[in-house]
Amino acid sequence: MKNIYKLSFIFTSIILLLSSCSPDDPTLGNKLSQNDLRFDVKLNPQNSNQIILTSDNTQNTVYWSWDNEVKSATGHSTKHSETLSFGFAGDYTFYYSVVSPGGLTTSEAKVVNIPTYDLKYMDNILWTYLTGGPGKEKTWLLDLDKNGKSVYFTGPLYFYGTNDSWLSITEGQSVGGDSWNWNPDYPGNSWLMPAIDYGSITFGAITGHTLVANKVAEKVEQNGSYWFDVDNHTLTTAKATILRDVNRIPIVSKWEQMKVMSLTENSMQLGVLRDSDPNEGPCLLVYNFVSKDYYDSHK
Repeated sequence: MKNIYKLSFIFTSIILLLSSCSPDDPTLGNKLSQNDLRFDVKLNPQNSNQIILTSDNTQNTVYWSWDNEVKSATGHSTKHSETLSFGFAGDYTFYYSVVSPGGLTTSEAKVVNIPTYDLKYMDNILWTYLTGGPGKEKTWLLDLDKNGKSVYFTGPLYFYGTNDSWLSITEGQSVGGDSWNWNPDYPGNSWLMPAIDYGSITFGAITGHTLVANKVAEKVEQNGSYWFDVDNHTLTTAKATILRDVNRIPIVSKWEQMKVMSLTENSMQLGVLRDSDPNEGPCLLVYNFVSKDYYDSHK
């Protein structure tokens, strides 16, 4: 948060400064040229998964920004020197900016290649269940095909209380409060959603935390990213959402925030909060998924 406030102050100050002076106003001060930018971006010779940032413009406020090839490792810093750790191999692009009395000067792109993976934080088996493991990707389908068949669960959608979570569903613990469930079978409750091809979602762990949602029912393909908190059993996404039935899209305000209710090699349950239904109160809509490999072997 300190960086966010600092960056806001920097750019607000620049805007006010530039808006109050004309480009030819001598009171504005000199603007640094790119030749005045003294910095270095290099791979740590002691650790090939670390990149060292160094600025010699120590009298100025600086701003670094970076991302990788698939835009899933973006970041920024206002430190004059910093060592960054990255888990995924690939090309990382860096920009260095310096604030001077005359304005902001930004360097040309600096690309550094990280040759190796360092995914020790993904050694939890749940990461393997979700993605197939470091350097792999895994595709999931909603457990309902166009013929109205489910291959693992009794249907594609269950309903739970707002207090329910991994603790109550996977570990069987009592969580108290709003905890209940209704697990309808699809053949007896086909009104839940149409029996159509909903597409697929693919969680990657190759070049970053990539998420590709091929949403056939919504007629769109989304390329985004995700983060899986294995300790708190939550999943968040950016620029992509999970497969869902179109009619329920308006009654959930935060499709990017999910509870992971259960996860195995073959099955996954993701719960979103129904919080915008004018006719019903809040509850968890739990969408049931199966791995594509499991579906292909049981269809």
